[in-house]
Amino acid sequence: MMKWYAEIFKLSSRELTASALKRIKLLTIFSLPALPLAMTDVFAEIPEHLTMPFLVILVPTLIAFFCLCFTKFVNRFFARDKYLDEWEIAKKHEAMAFAFQVMVYSFSVVLVFGVLGDAFSVFQNMKTPSFDIYEVGVVAAGLMVFGFYIMNFFLLATVKPIDESDKDDTLLKAI
Repeated sequence: MMKWYAEIFKLSSRELTASALKRIKLLTIFSLPALPLAMTDVFAEIPEHLTMPFLVILVPTLIAFFCLCFTKFVNRFFARDKYLDEWEIAKKHEAMAFAFQVMVYSFSVVLVFGVLGDAFSVFQNMKTPSFDIYEVGVVAAGLMVFGFYIMNFFLLATVKPIDESDKDDTLLKAI
């Protein structure tokens, strides 16, 4: 199954050109509002008069997010290491390590502020804690998507585009 996945999303020189990487960057930036808007939709009651503008922004960003998730560039780095070449493995591990560090710090900050804020409101108002397991799961899922974005931005920042002359050489070698 994973070999099939790795073969479908095999990178060619076409996916590593400057214009292709620019399209992926634009798609990534355009899909960024999907995460906070989806979290807002889960946690906040959207007023009636804002429902349509909210959806007008949310739907295109979710479409951009799903289009981004199906690009070869993004999916190639989620394949198992045994199906990748050395360059892909090195880039994947660098991006995953960077994303993991950012996620650990982000999760720690969210946890500390969430627990301290909730404890402060409990002691000040003498009420029961306001968070439940559903909200913790939604925040965890949001942090995982945040990690996906971090990994994607790291790869987009570190992968250098292939020159047009190199592209022609690799295509001739493939033929």
